[in-house]
Amino acid sequence: MASAGDFSQSSIFEQQLHVPKAHWAIRFLGQIWHFGRPVLFLLGAPVLLVVLNACAVEFIWSDALAFLVVLGVPLLYLFAGVIIHVKAPRLSPLRFAPVVAHVKVSRGTRRWAKRIRRQWSMVAMSAGLVPVENLFSFRVPSLLAVVETVEGIGLYVGVPRGNSARSLVERTPNIASAIGVRQLLATQNNQLFLKLVVPARDALEDTVQLVDALAGGTGNAALDQRLNTRPVPSIVFGTAALSDFISISLDASQHYAFQGQARSGKSVAMYGFLSQLREHTNWQVTGIDPTGALPSADDSIPWVLAGGGGIRPSDVSEWLDELEGVLNRRLVALRRDQSTDKFEFDDPNYPVLLIVLEEFPGVLKSLKVAEAGVKPAERVTDRLKAVYGRLLMEALKVNIRVLTIAQRADAEILGGAERAQIACRVTFKVDNQDAVRMFHDGISGHEWEQLRNAAPGVGIIEQIGQPRTMFRAFSTSFIEYRQVAGAMPEVEDVEADCSS
Repeated sequence: MASAGDFSQSSIFEQQLHVPKAHWAIRFLGQIWHFGRPVLFLLGAPVLLVVLNACAVEFIWSDALAFLVVLGVPLLYLFAGVIIHVKAPRLSPLRFAPVVAHVKVSRGTRRWAKRIRRQWSMVAMSAGLVPVENLFSFRVPSLLAVVETVEGIGLYVGVPRGNSARSLVERTPNIASAIGVRQLLATQNNQLFLKLVVPARDALEDTVQLVDALAGGTGNAALDQRLNTRPVPSIVFGTAALSDFISISLDASQHYAFQGQARSGKSVAMYGFLSQLREHTNWQVTGIDPTGALPSADDSIPWVLAGGGGIRPSDVSEWLDELEGVLNRRLVALRRDQSTDKFEFDDPNYPVLLIVLEEFPGVLKSLKVAEAGVKPAERVTDRLKAVYGRLLMEALKVNIRVLTIAQRADAEILGGAERAQIACRVTFKVDNQDAVRMFHDGISGHEWEQLRNAAPGVGIIEQIGQPRTMFRAFSTSFIEYRQVAGAMPEVEDVEADCSS
């Protein structure tokens, strides 16, 4: 009977990742072969000793020669087995054979799947999955099943005791090379088992329009089926490589940050994000936008837009006054309500206010140039940074969220304290690996290579309750966004300002 502390027997883990099992008879024969091969080899030495002793008594008259033959041949037999084990592990008779895995695939891939099962030990060694070896066995991660589904061919691998699933995930490109496939994705793990998938279709190569995704007509049956079960309320943001959709939950209290160089697909993803968000009546949007592409004339708090000389410090100062007024009033109201420590997401009295800071590093640089010669105490740049930090740390409880957009989120803009408050992080193609590592802790070299060579719209996302995922954003044009956002504010005034 398993003890209460034996988590390997916990039904919770089985529910998280269901691993198909081979028939009991196949597993029984596999266990016999697993332990039987090295045992048979070791028993061969005494058997050989007995046979040679009987032959020596019958045919060899010299005692010295009989002694050399009887003891030397079994020792040479064992010595040769050890040499083979070290120098040619594929042929080693001392190595435990892997237990036969459950295989359920179509006829066209059955031969390939059975070859992977038969040669799994060599695959593991070639991919560098074997961290420890001793005289008698290799600690090979066990191959438990090879199963074909709508998403592709899944390989269920057991994590050896003392190892972590992450160490196997990092070796996924090596495993792909060892089994002879172009792409292999680690999709699930519960620290005991890992699921690797050879995708039947790489959804990252498909450009999907947001309107088609919302209507369930993307042309990808697996993606359409999963989109029908998307959580509400949420933003449908893109698709992963295995035709699974990426969503951003709106009731999850989190700040957002997007980074990506020019022509990386960042703006197209932004149009899709904001167009869906604007359709929720309990959301308000304001911010600073030098391009003027995102604001709407219907926004309750006017945006800060660029004039002929760029962003004006006076406009930013007035906008900050109004923003801090909203924040302070909501904080006072929260303190007076002794029944809760935060506003509910759907509270009609305090709708969610999203503050969008488009090209935030560029805005700060523009303000810094405009304020040349101004006394430090009167500079709006420092005040903007201070209010930005305050919003990140205090505003979530009162239904205020911040969306930071930058071509590259440098440490000067997002320090450690600010970055720690941003839970939803999206990175499209950038030209600096440090910028990615700063945004996404623990990113591997393989992920960086994928991102560095990514097509427009392809990036990585991580957020509350979801692991870091490579995805492709659904496409939304500027015209489609404007149809949802409505008329742009004060377009004529801005144009007149630019011509003066």
